[in-house]
Amino acid sequence: MKNKKKLLSIISITTLTLLLCITVFSLMNVVTASTDKSKSADTDLSYISVPISSNDTLWSIAEEYYTDDCGSITNYINEIKRCNALTSDEIYAGNNIIIPLYIRSDSQNI
Repeated sequence: MKNKKKLLSIISITTLTLLLCITVFSLMNVVTASTDKSKSADTDLSYISVPISSNDTLWSIAEEYYTDDCGSITNYINEIKRCNALTSDEIYAGNNIIIPLYIRSDSQNI
């Protein structure tokens, strides 16, 4: 009985430690992601919802809203996919898609 309680205690501590590590790594990822988004102090990150038309692709939508502050076009497409929880490049007409916008604070909009 004593060994069983000790084993349960070890399992509980291990589980709590694992959950704590997962939480810390998740928070680190969020902080890193938000830090990477604002490429410079004069750039703000915002989001808009854009309707998807029949001939739209992720690439065509990304090209329309892309700026140098986005990094590469490939990184920007990956960010759009992340914002929309997309696991493929497929998008469907009639739906909306969330687009991250990098806006210069000095009033030079995209």
